[in-house]
Amino acid sequence: MATPEKESHSVETLHGLTVTENKVIITVTSTGCTDESDFEIVVRESLPPLVSFVRIQADFCKMAPHSVDLSFSLKKIGTAEFKVENLFSPGPRRLNPPITTTAIGEENPPVTTLAIGEEVTTLAIGEENPPTMTTKAIGEEENPFGSF
Repeated sequence: MATPEKESHSVETLHGLTVTENKVIITVTSTGCTDESDFEIVVRESLPPLVSFVRIQADFCKMAPHSVDLSFSLKKIGTAEFKVENLFSPGPRRLNPPITTTAIGEENPPVTTLAIGEEVTTLAIGEENPPTMTTKAIGEEENPFGSF
């Protein structure tokens, strides 16, 4: 018989994933109290290893659901090459979406990773009605990157 604590552990649905040279950033849903300590990383041996991000502490706060980014060291995973077992799905909007600007002539613009379905608005000087771009999951219609 499983303990109540074990029953609350669940593989989290992710809304985004970014891997850098030294960390992995996952995007998940929060209602105000979600942080890295609420998650456990489970690594199963395979080629490449299979990684699951498991929520071990539920978020019982009462804010509106929103997307948050959580960062984990690749040292904690033990490898930079792995497959993720979590499911992916579009998530709620961020409370404060990231803002990235590029200076005119800047050669290496900053990179901003957005959750699937998150909207970005860019306003040009003198523009009254800015265009809106919505990111899409791979395989969704109108994917600017084509099929993978």
